[in-house]
Amino acid sequence: MVRTSTPPEATALGTTPLPDLRLPAEPLPEADAPDADASAAPEAEVPEDSEGLQGFPSREEEHLYLQLQRFAFCLDRFAARQAGAPPSPETGGEEPVVRIGREIAVLDAYVAERYPEENLPVTRLGRRFGLDEAALHLLLAAAAPALDLSLARRLDSLAGRPQPDAGFLVEATTRDLIEERRALAALRPTAPLVRWRLVRLGTSRGWSPETPLLHRPVMVPERVIEWLRGDVEFEPELFERAAVLRDPAQAAAESVREAPAAVARALFRTDGDRRLPLVVAGPALAGKAAAVNAVAAARGLAVLDVDLEVVAASAQPVDLLLDLVREAVLQDAVLLLRRADGLAEKRVELRRAVASLLTDGTLWTALTTRGEWRDDARRIPGTQIVEIDMPAQSEQLALWQRALPPVVPREPEVVLENIVARYRLTPGDILEAGADAMRRADLRSPAARVSLDDIEQAIRGRLRHRLGDVAELMTTPLGWDDLVVSENVGSLIVELLASIRYQAQVMERWGFGKKLASGRAVSALFSGPPGTGKTMVATLIAKELGLELFRVDLSRVVSKWVGETEKNLGRAFDEAKNSQAVLLFDEADALFAKRTDVKSSNDRYANLEVNYLLQRLEAFEGVVLLTTNNQTSIDDAFRRRLRFRIEFPAPDAAERELLWQAMLPPEVPVADDIDFSELAQRYEMTGGFIKNAVVRAAYLAAGEQQPGLTKALLLRAAQLEWEAMGHLTHKDDSAGSLRR
Repeated sequence: MVRTSTPPEATALGTTPLPDLRLPAEPLPEADAPDADASAAPEAEVPEDSEGLQGFPSREEEHLYLQLQRFAFCLDRFAARQAGAPPSPETGGEEPVVRIGREIAVLDAYVAERYPEENLPVTRLGRRFGLDEAALHLLLAAAAPALDLSLARRLDSLAGRPQPDAGFLVEATTRDLIEERRALAALRPTAPLVRWRLVRLGTSRGWSPETPLLHRPVMVPERVIEWLRGDVEFEPELFERAAVLRDPAQAAAESVREAPAAVARALFRTDGDRRLPLVVAGPALAGKAAAVNAVAAARGLAVLDVDLEVVAASAQPVDLLLDLVREAVLQDAVLLLRRADGLAEKRVELRRAVASLLTDGTLWTALTTRGEWRDDARRIPGTQIVEIDMPAQSEQLALWQRALPPVVPREPEVVLENIVARYRLTPGDILEAGADAMRRADLRSPAARVSLDDIEQAIRGRLRHRLGDVAELMTTPLGWDDLVVSENVGSLIVELLASIRYQAQVMERWGFGKKLASGRAVSALFSGPPGTGKTMVATLIAKELGLELFRVDLSRVVSKWVGETEKNLGRAFDEAKNSQAVLLFDEADALFAKRTDVKSSNDRYANLEVNYLLQRLEAFEGVVLLTTNNQTSIDDAFRRRLRFRIEFPAPDAAERELLWQAMLPPEVPVADDIDFSELAQRYEMTGGFIKNAVVRAAYLAAGEQQPGLTKALLLRAAQLEWEAMGHLTHKDDSAGSLRR
């Protein structure tokens, strides 16, 4: 019993054994040499009404089998040429080269008739990459050693190695000079085979400085080999999990908001034969990728969603990106490049590869960014930029109702309209926060209702996630009663609060926004010695207004990489704008310092950062607070643009007395002999150091098993704190008596 039949009108199809595709069927008789007796090959014909060759479970494998059989004939023809075999009487005096060429033509005609328009892996690949007949035959010939062991052994015997070079493949797969030229053209760098990495050209020893094309080994990547075998499903593991393939049904199910009409118009726009790239800009989790997915799904197209941050972390990021581009063509998918903001100057090669891809215009390509990539994109001809804004309040309310539907039990205090009014969140943040709030309630009890605290904690968790290492979310348990400042400072704080509360009324309803093209932010500089309450006031202002406070961590924002500092600062401003949060730059002189004369590249880049901050401050419309211990170190241009400049002086004796008393919680036992006036007169400390002294005294009392705080303990703790500040000890008797 044989495993396959001979195509109609073709008997004795060559002398090379048919390729072993390792199917569960009886193997064919072996033929060791190209001049073996043709009778060794099976000659049974396929009946007219046959449904296909016998022994193949699918037409895909059958088709690939015949394509490899064609290459086997090509090897026969090559061997006959090399041997100069004379005409054989058994074939009526026909030369072997001519006879084998005729058999190849018969096989080509059979394949064309049997598979006219079928969507088979080989034909699908050829059609999607625009391969002509010469290129497709070259690809299959180069892939043959990886697809079939018998062909690998045959190549080894004819070419001297199982991996052939370009010259051997061209000579083996062509019959005349015209076909050779076509085959060589298919291996040019700009030709589809090489351009799309369907084949890789290696180098050969003995050639310097570069290997000529004819002598370069030709290798087919494993992913292309798998596709030819019929493994057409996308597997993220093959691409370091840098991408996912979203089919149209999945994209429609995951859509969280209606795609903007501008995205629908722009994604499939062309300029002649060139497909114009699309850049979708907007806040994180605003639905940029979901919009692209929804528009592609409406066209019935899948989307290959590529995370550029993961690609950039790869050992070979450009190679990984190009492999993903090839996969997008294989899958006939829209290519979506997410998180382009991670392509900083330190990843310049990947950045150039992305720019080149957008310029090329062969694929439907979309790129998402929070904003940093817009300037780069404008330099690419034909680039379309679509801005996706934060959802309006009505849309946010609908999203909250979807995240916390009526079937979810909620406490009466949970009013979704109030949450929408306080927090301006993206669709992704709302859905994630809703799910997190339900989990928090369930952890308390399966029957627990979702509380306002559950929702607020979930929202803060989302904000912390979005800020990452750039800033931290600050809260305070203190109130205005805990603050001790001078009357002048207090009146300025009240005025600052009024400016924030009534910003919309003054700027919008009273029309002052039309008079101010820039500088509409409510900004303030708090200056003064350490511990005078500058940061505390910032937290109290945010608490009073029901806003979140983002404290920028300057140690994490400032980067040695060119452009990274500006990117981190931009992220902080963007998140503060989107979340309607107060932005706090603590110890701002590290960033807002005076610009210097440019004497080195470091000076130039430092000045660029200051200039960038000026631009962002001018464009910002929220609340920005800065604290510094020395306002004279702040750049003059910044100080001019700050609406409030509040000096927090060191407290006087009366204020220090109030601070000592305010630092004591009502629960702590206090002895009757404590003289707060004496503490205030004796130690000229600011509120921060007074707080440290009180806490220190409490631990001393607990360690000595005292029932509470006493005058002696407070004096001792104050003296220790005074010395820690770098002051000399007092020389009077009472000071000496405090030492132990």
